[in-house]
Amino acid sequence: MPYVLVQVGRPALPDAGPAGHPMQGVSARVLSWHAVSGVLWIAGGISGGLGRDVFWTLALAIEVGGAAANWPVPGVGGDRRSTWAKVSYVHLADRYNQFFMIALAEVVLEAGAAISFPGFSTERTITLVAAFVAVVSFWRIYFYHVGPGRPSTGSLAGEGLQLSWWASFSLLLIVGGIICTAVGFGQVIEDPNLPIDWALVVIIFGGPVLFLIGRTYLERPSETKSRCRVLMVGALVLAAAAPPMVFLPPVAATVGAGLILAGIAIYDGLSHRSGPETNPAL
Repeated sequence: MPYVLVQVGRPALPDAGPAGHPMQGVSARVLSWHAVSGVLWIAGGISGGLGRDVFWTLALAIEVGGAAANWPVPGVGGDRRSTWAKVSYVHLADRYNQFFMIALAEVVLEAGAAISFPGFSTERTITLVAAFVAVVSFWRIYFYHVGPGRPSTGSLAGEGLQLSWWASFSLLLIVGGIICTAVGFGQVIEDPNLPIDWALVVIIFGGPVLFLIGRTYLERPSETKSRCRVLMVGALVLAAAAPPMVFLPPVAATVGAGLILAGIAIYDGLSHRSGPETNPAL
């Protein structure tokens, strides 16, 4: 309910203001889309099980699709977002950093909750250390895989808004990858002797791959500098190391993923220190 109130109340404010405000047309369209998705969010909260999954999936699809299509509503005009919007790179980066830190804490929370009930053992301790290594690697790659900075003031309207939405989808990959990693490591900590299968391997190794892909495309490539390939090479290494893990114990999979992430973080730091920085900052 609080989420729905925020999503509906925010675009409703310009509509309640003086007539002729440049944002009223856009806000009316946004309000129309969020009013529909809000009904589905509330319906999902009231229901449970499969019904909740269906309602919330439809609500998310409506919000993402509406934003991508500029919230079209028949008979309601208004300028496109790119004609008036300005985005501060510093403000945008701070918001994304907050989302990232919340997602990163999920790995620590999931690992701690999983080991608290059965208690420590050799396998659980090894997996817990691997989870900690993965957390530190995520943090190192996210915050220090940077390059020449952008202006700290507002951007050009069209460029800034395009960067905002484009970077938002990259952040979805980053957060989704971290959550997958938390789930995979948590399952192994909870039961280190569970039968390993492809699904568990995909979660443990696919999470870091999603994170690296999202982090690579979080920043717009510079016109004068090529995009750094270190993270994409690291994603390929993780993908190549995943298949043999089906024949090894689950603890080996978590250790392998953690060590590869640590290697990527170390090599990424060394490559940026010894050569020119490659990626423009957000």
